[in-house]
Amino acid sequence: MDVKRIRAAANWNATAEALSGRDCDVRFEQPSRQGVDGLFWRLNDTAVIQLSPDIPEDQLMRVFLHEAAHALHDFDRYTIHRSERPARAAKPYTKNHLQRPVVSRSETRAERQAREWLAACDGCSSLMGKHIALMILAHS
Repeated sequence: MDVKRIRAAANWNATAEALSGRDCDVRFEQPSRQGVDGLFWRLNDTAVIQLSPDIPEDQLMRVFLHEAAHALHDFDRYTIHRSERPARAAKPYTKNHLQRPVVSRSETRAERQAREWLAACDGCSSLMGKHIALMILAHS
């Protein structure tokens, strides 16, 4: 994936902030938890969303929206990290953690919210179009 092109295509921070109602810092870097394409964590009063530069382009928006949903629904439940990166989890997730028989409520809620937001930008062919549709949804 051409990360520079993707990052230039839309303002990820503005979209995450509009959807979650929080200050967000979207980073295209390897998530600090092994085995995931995206990760949400809290740095003081900022929601940090890490997106792997290796996410296939057709999955990027879904992963982004899943993590933005955590910023919306789970921000207050997360530990405040005062350093730049949280410690790595002792038990890493696997890429298929959403297919496990027992999935936490927060993961289920985040995935449901991501699907709802994705439906709002159905028919948008470009990333910029999807971001615009999501911004309109957030402000309506």
